[in-house]
Order: sequence, then C-alpha cells, then structure tokens
Amino acid sequence: MIETENTEFWVPIEALRQLKPDLIFFINASPADVLYRRMHDKSKFRKIISEVEILNLQTMALLHLTKAYSSDRLQVVSNSDAFKLISEAINKGKQ
Repeated sequence: MIETENTEFWVPIEALRQLKPDLIFFINASPADVLYRRMHDKSKFRKIISEVEILNLQTMALLHLTKAYSSDRLQVVSNSDAFKLISEAINKGKQ
C-alpha cells in the first residue's frame, strides 16, 4: 500500500507477483508505535489516523500480501524481532 495525502493506493496483486521475491517480511508493529512514529517523524507528511485505523490498514495490507504470495515466501515478524530475523534470512541467502 502506498499512502498519499488523500488516499491509499493498493499495488495490484499481479504487479506484486511480477516482482517474484524470494522472501517477503511483513513487520507487525503495534498501532501505538506506528502512531507515535507518524506523529513525530517530521521528514515527510504522514496522515494522523487512529490506532484502530492503523490496525485495520495493517490487517488489509497483510491480507493483500497473502493474496499475492504463498505462505512459504511471506513471513510475519514482530517489530522487536524484525532486525534479527531479516538479518538471519539475508545471511542464510548469502551462504
């Protein structure tokens, strides 16, 4: 999903499939953390929405990805584990 000032643009599933990634990580951050970052990141415009709306967007984004990619390519990771798990996957791929 690409968010603009006025709307969300969902990348077509076929376009996602054409990327043919080896692995996709979906970082599941708490809506409170996402809201905090949106409110404090002044480097770009971020629409301020409620935690419930953030959770709904995360749910819709994950559903959108599951339509595009099989479960063996899509890994859902928590925000706190993301760096470790992504680093491990990259290093495993280099071997």
